Amino acid sequence: MNKLKKVGLTALAGSLVATSAMADMSVSGSSSIGLTSISETYPDSAATALSNTSGNGFTMGNSVTFTASGEMDNGMTVSTSFELDQGAMDGGPFDSHSISIDMNEMGTITFAGHGGSTAVGKYDDMMPHAYEEVWDVLNNNGAAADDGGGNDMFSYSNTFADSISVYASYYNQEAGVVESYSDFGVTYTGVEGLTIGYAEGENKETSAAFDEQETMFITYAYGPVTVGYQTAESDVQGGVTSDADTLAYSASYAVSDDLSVSYGIHEYEYGNTSLVDQESSGFSVSYTMGSMTFGGAFNSTDNVAGNSSNDEEGYEVSVSFAF
Repeated sequence: MNKLKKVGLTALAGSLVATSAMADMSVSGSSSIGLTSISETYPDSAATALSNTSGNGFTMGNSVTFTASGEMDNGMTVSTSFELDQGAMDGGPFDSHSISIDMNEMGTITFAGHGGSTAVGKYDDMMPHAYEEVWDVLNNNGAAADDGGGNDMFSYSNTFADSISVYASYYNQEAGVVESYSDFGVTYTGVEGLTIGYAEGENKETSAAFDEQETMFITYAYGPVTVGYQTAESDVQGGVTSDADTLAYSASYAVSDDLSVSYGIHEYEYGNTSLVDQESSGFSVSYTMGSMTFGGAFNSTDNVAGNSSNDEEGYEVSVSFAF
């Protein structure tokens, strides 16, 4: 985060940070211009036209994030973050916003009104890539293990012995869901260059059918090369044809401090035996020059959504600026 402005403010009496003498405020921002192009082979294209191929292909990204934090007399730090983003999925201009309490060695609790992540969502694809995941850009399925969270969600994170990190989330029960959602994840980085992770959660929408999700991954970095392997599973109780498994592996290479390239493969296997495995592969590249980054992904997918006649290929390129 590049701080554009940092000011000291006298904390107001009676507020949450009233026990703090000073509060830090910062503003960071980013903007981007992108171009996406997709070519599809769909025999029934009239019925399955893709919404992301409409328009002229150019897109603009923009985001400005305000962050404020203050230390309390007990040593804990409270911070809040608010993002302005005209391109937010829910229409904008307001997007991710959260409040966090850093309890030092006891970890950090975060309440995200929007833009929070569950453990399963946080670890859904940990494969090394220079720009985008190999299943992204195109209109197809990603990781089998996704998440069951939403807005107004709690999360907890902490690190033990400098090598074991834990992350957990909780999303309260809402209408149409029979139980609250919770999950957890853990990573180990005790060996230089090696990262091992695991996450699991259960999304129970009805008492008869609920979705047990889990994922595990391993990455290893040696010099400029990083390789990774990950599996994920979605086990739907009471509905075996809705089960799914994914397998991903990739490698990235840091050509220099500024230039990185990567190549990966992603396979999506359906529990419904009438569907064939979806297979994605892709190459991506990124180049950073100061606060400006050029990125590109060139991906292809065979058997989109399990249909052996449906194939896609496409690319996405962008230039972004960080402030």
